[in-house]
Amino acid sequence: MREQMLRQLSLSRTLDCDALFANLYMWQPLFDYRYANVGGRCVIRSRMPEASGGGGERHGFFLPGASTDDIASVLDVLTAAAGREPLRIVNLSSETAAAVADRYGDGIAVDCNRAYSDYIYSREALETLHGRHYQPKRNHINRFRSLYDHTVAPLCRDDAAECMALAEQWREEHHTPQSADAEMQVLRRAFDAFDELELHGIVLRVGARVAAFSFGSYTPDGRMFCVHAEKADTTFEGVYAMICNALVSSLDAACIYVNREEDLGIEGLRRSKQSWQPVKMLDKYTAMPLDDSLRQIRRLWQEVFGDEREFVDSFLVRYYSPERCVVRREQGRVVSMAHIVPIETAAGRTAYIYAVATDPAFRCRGLGRSVVEECMTRARAAGFDAVALIPSEESLKSFYAALGFADEKMPVDFSSGFDLGTGEPERDIAMTARL
Repeated sequence: MREQMLRQLSLSRTLDCDALFANLYMWQPLFDYRYANVGGRCVIRSRMPEASGGGGERHGFFLPGASTDDIASVLDVLTAAAGREPLRIVNLSSETAAAVADRYGDGIAVDCNRAYSDYIYSREALETLHGRHYQPKRNHINRFRSLYDHTVAPLCRDDAAECMALAEQWREEHHTPQSADAEMQVLRRAFDAFDELELHGIVLRVGARVAAFSFGSYTPDGRMFCVHAEKADTTFEGVYAMICNALVSSLDAACIYVNREEDLGIEGLRRSKQSWQPVKMLDKYTAMPLDDSLRQIRRLWQEVFGDEREFVDSFLVRYYSPERCVVRREQGRVVSMAHIVPIETAAGRTAYIYAVATDPAFRCRGLGRSVVEECMTRARAAGFDAVALIPSEESLKSFYAALGFADEKMPVDFSSGFDLGTGEPERDIAMTARL
């Protein structure tokens, strides 16, 4: 199985870090990666975390290096494999995503989440650090070298205990226990199979103490190296610049690119990755075929709110779930709707009711009240602590108050990721109903 998978991955020639066997192996327990050979094509199914951070999950299907024809040939198989979930085909290149959108037109939603774009750098630039843009990096490295008696050595399995101790220290300083525990598990899997995964890395020591370590793996053709892990003790000045440059300096001269993976939408991490001057951003797109009901939902959304298709498609790709979408139909079409998005608020685990809309021709029939009430019923059955919504107009507060929503003036923060609010953060004040 492994050899077959490696052989198929090697044919993709993509620079996507998610198409590397070592990465897939390391993160398998967290994302429940499953591999299948479908018509001679490598297909990987992954568990995807809820985009809102509300604790739910969904699945995506990844065809490394897939073309539009590749996708078309396996579409029926993948649709069946998705089951009750909408099919999501993830990690498409910008070229393939554009071709898919052109081929399927109104029948597909396409989205690119910037938080998952890979940062691609020139290996030579990261090694030489020539130019004024790299002056701060050179200063950090020179500072480190002048302050500390240090050694740089190849990383190996025997260094695992010391490196894991450093990672644990880093975890306590930077992460919540939940996200950190996952990363610690990934590092353990990497060290346990370090040689078998053909990982390459370095360890930086100050005296006998591990100050930093970093490792990754090459693409099958050797033209790119992907950095899978980088941890450092920040009590040493300039240590991150030092470990990055030292690792790149240890790479094969035939290597052209270095992939330092995504920033996950974390602002500080984004600034850091940008400061190393990427030569390109590898955007990754998700495509979701739409059935007639979903096309009608998109049409109603645009008619009522006037949003661009790109915005609506992004919401559907990232958040839509049939269990959390309530619709009403008249004359064979969707005329009223509301969506539930799980979020965390001051009220606890909250069912945020979003995009409540009714076709103007069918208003004043109780449809809007009906979909909101059903959202509340579903939220109660699912064990949410509260429901919340942001009225689009002041005049709607009395309407929602009659349904049990209190004007507690609870602020909701949508500053990171998709903006599920009004577009004006100061107006993102929700009404709530405790369940």
